[in-house]
Amino acid sequence: MKKKITLILLSSCILFTVAIIISYNSTKNKDLFQNKPRLPNKSLPQKKEPEVLTHIGIDHVLGKIKKVHYYQLNSEYRNSLGYEGRKDKWKVSGKCFYEIPYEIIDKNLIGNFKIRDFLVKDKYYISNKKLKSKRLNSSMQYLLIDVMVLHRFLDLLLFIKRCGYDYHKIRINYSFRYPNFNLNEGGVINSQHMWGKAIDIEVGDINKDGITDEEKDKKIVLDFLEKIFIKYGGIGRYPGSQTVHFDVRDKKARWNQQ
Repeated sequence: MKKKITLILLSSCILFTVAIIISYNSTKNKDLFQNKPRLPNKSLPQKKEPEVLTHIGIDHVLGKIKKVHYYQLNSEYRNSLGYEGRKDKWKVSGKCFYEIPYEIIDKNLIGNFKIRDFLVKDKYYISNKKLKSKRLNSSMQYLLIDVMVLHRFLDLLLFIKRCGYDYHKIRINYSFRYPNFNLNEGGVINSQHMWGKAIDIEVGDINKDGITDEEKDKKIVLDFLEKIFIKYGGIGRYPGSQTVHFDVRDKKARWNQQ
């Protein structure tokens, strides 16, 4: 009799344990049984890179990039630039180029303008974008840029902001352009872009009135450049467009036509 009672109790315990296990699994897989879609995993938001808003900040970014003397450039690449055979080749002979691996082109250099905004958009740049999209190794690009033109650009942006305007409505059209690329883009033969001394910008609705206007937005930038930042150096006005050119050549130059 005792054995029979013991067996009954043991059976009850086993059944009770099985019932608990089934109940737990049923609760754990409730979403699956009810055909509810699982919520996707939310990835952590990427940390936004701070804007570079000081001369020291610009110098710090550039100081971390390897520099290569003109004559240390790969001979095939150097010959493709178009400096060889020019009478003014001496202007680049003593220059150093910044060696830009594709991995750093999205690093901020001025404000929220990236290193890529100052690069030549040539076959090397286009090829690197395609290679990176396929996770393949990219080629090296090189940037020739005068630190002074970067400092003047930052001064302009900060002054625009200080006056209550929106400098984020400005974008860069061109910065460095080596001779052969400059020729293909219709640049003049003595362009300051070839020596890394010039920047062309497109002025948007910086006065925040909802209209991009040459007579208002662009005039604001031209006045600031003329009266404050580029008293000496070059300013291209280019009427009929929102484009403005400025450079840090060692003499005053002004023109209207592109």
